[in-house]
Amino acid sequence: MLVTLIGWFILLAGMLLIRFPHFCQVLRQEDEALWLQLDSPSGYALVDHGKTIEVFSWLLERGFEQSSSQEVQQLGISAYKQAFIARTLMFSGLSLMVLGLLHRIFFV
Repeated sequence: MLVTLIGWFILLAGMLLIRFPHFCQVLRQEDEALWLQLDSPSGYALVDHGKTIEVFSWLLERGFEQSSSQEVQQLGISAYKQAFIARTLMFSGLSLMVLGLLHRIFFV
């Protein structure tokens, strides 16, 4: 049960990392066409009704490399690293939760 709880906290930590307000603000200022193509995200996951999740997947696909702005590309690299860490934490947390539940079901 402890493994499941640790997995839950790791999953939560990964979900809390899905926020990119500074990147979205710079994207809006430097490349508004690309910002509008992403449906005008604010960068705060809990506020913009899922638009930041779209930015999250776009960053993982390295979509920021399409921008003509050098600043967007530079910030995109650091936002990509944050998105990658968030994805890794979420997968790790989910894996620990499943392993903890399987252990609870079959070995206790």
